[in-house]
Amino acid sequence: MKKIYLVAMAFGFSFSLAAQMKQKPALPKNAVAVKESVMPNLSGSVNVENHKADKTQKQVTQPQGNLKNMTLWEQIIGYSSYDNQSNNSVQDRIILDDNNGVHATWTMSFAGTNTFADRGTGYNSGEGLVWGEEPYERIEDVRTGWPGLLKTGDNKELIICHSGEGPLVQLKRNTIGSGAWEQSTVPSSLNRDILWPRACVDGNTIHLIALTSGTGLDGSLLNGVNGNMVYYRSLDNGLTWDIQDYVFEEISSNEFSRIDPDSYAIHARDGQVSIGVFSEFHDAFLLTSANDGSTWNYTLVSDFAIPGYQVDSLSDSNNDGAADTLFTTDGTGAIHIDVMGETHLFFGSNFILDDTPGDSMYSYFNTYDLLYWNTTYETDEIYIVASAEEDPDDNDELITLTIDEIPNYGCSLASMASVGEDEDGYIYVVYSAADEQFIDQQIFRHLYVIKTEDLGVNWLAPVEITPDLDYNGYEYIFPSLIRSITDQLHITVQRDYEPGLSVRGDLDDIEENEIIYLAVTTDFDLTLNTNDAVVIGENVLLYPNPTTGILNLQGENLQRRNIRVFDAAGKQVIQMMPNADGFKANNIQLNFGFLAAGNYTLVMGDSDNKVVKDFIIKK
Repeated sequence: MKKIYLVAMAFGFSFSLAAQMKQKPALPKNAVAVKESVMPNLSGSVNVENHKADKTQKQVTQPQGNLKNMTLWEQIIGYSSYDNQSNNSVQDRIILDDNNGVHATWTMSFAGTNTFADRGTGYNSGEGLVWGEEPYERIEDVRTGWPGLLKTGDNKELIICHSGEGPLVQLKRNTIGSGAWEQSTVPSSLNRDILWPRACVDGNTIHLIALTSGTGLDGSLLNGVNGNMVYYRSLDNGLTWDIQDYVFEEISSNEFSRIDPDSYAIHARDGQVSIGVFSEFHDAFLLTSANDGSTWNYTLVSDFAIPGYQVDSLSDSNNDGAADTLFTTDGTGAIHIDVMGETHLFFGSNFILDDTPGDSMYSYFNTYDLLYWNTTYETDEIYIVASAEEDPDDNDELITLTIDEIPNYGCSLASMASVGEDEDGYIYVVYSAADEQFIDQQIFRHLYVIKTEDLGVNWLAPVEITPDLDYNGYEYIFPSLIRSITDQLHITVQRDYEPGLSVRGDLDDIEENEIIYLAVTTDFDLTLNTNDAVVIGENVLLYPNPTTGILNLQGENLQRRNIRVFDAAGKQVIQMMPNADGFKANNIQLNFGFLAAGNYTLVMGDSDNKVVKDFIIKK
């Protein structure tokens, strides 16, 4: 069944300049420590019997607050029971073709078993509210994951993902959105598993980074690093690869014992290439190339307190024999090269502590900030540009949570950043942040966007772009923002009704997650006047009923206002809000032809003034 949401909101908000960026945070007094394995499960296999069964579906109370102005489209484009779209940083997984068609990928599985044997690439295409049927079969002929989506310089479509065994898998087709996929591999002679790729396009050149398998996945050290980053380059849109298996000499075992999966991001522009690495146990750094990836330079972004730290050893930074709590990044980062050639990095804050060496465990602290650095700054000149959302009505200035109220994603409560730039050079960052107004057993994350119009000097205040209109309790994680923005921010994100993951972290029960497409206008300034009182109308007729899709609402003084449709199980399948003109009429025609055959209920209006009508769709 196709499930469509159209939301045009007037939930107003003041989109003003942030007063001042704050410097790198100290350990918050309200931070919560979490014990974590130093070698988390990265195989993609899970023990279903160990999953938690004590959570119930959330009942979220309506938050208070000012109304906000924006226009938003929200639509389900796919599903997946495999819910770990990334171990850390998110991939670029959405592109726009020359006809404004939108195309998206995600990791997909419905097996619900330990190995997720059917796992592979979910893919869909659409524009606005019209998308293809949600896929239930992967596009590859092998088990894969982590599908990055690229529009190549010759206007073709390319997906690069990993199979978990041997070299990376690439799928290419000549026409974006249609035709057969041609499947092959990215050449590698390392005789290792190449995993968790990130790729970008600059003209006809494809730049690709990935990680070699470490000892935790039956691999071995590469140049002394347990899971090392390798680089690939194609100058002909993926036909051949002139650089293969390149190992960065800058990633030395003297400084790095390992590189964490998905803890990196890449972007290229006009022959310049930038790679950000956001290590949890080591330095955060930037690799840049001014000659299309031929040579590289190293820049230290955040200096980890213990050079060459060996994971699972005492976190003692001053050699006094006592464990220290150390600032670091959370592994989730995004990168962007602006129109002036400066590189911008965004990553979550983090603090770690290991006071019991050798027990295969360490502690990380749930912190609250999204951090920012660019190439005009010095090492450790790091700023806070966004934070988790504090409840404005609880009469304090802190987010106060217990360990049980925080879903275990292993990252900051404002993190998972994805970045894009519009035609004016304005930079937008979409991220997932916890919101203290939405807590029931655990705190929920929503999506927010920040924006700079002066290349990072000032940042506009965060805007929520996933308001929960019915307060059903939606959790939004792993957003992917289109890199080149026109008049809309095109975004994909994973959504479900329960914070936490089944594959790692909380080990929740395996359930189906929704893959959502969002389109948000860049002006954030559309006044829809939906606060005005509206007369819905009396003696409303609905016909034909049954119908094959077209429904007519007839009555006096009708207005298209907050129309919702529920299926026979009571699940909402459509949400619509009014157009700006606020017209009134005696007849409104609706097309629900995309709904499956069955019984439905239409609700128009709000709790004080509404019309409820049952109808039947026949095919």
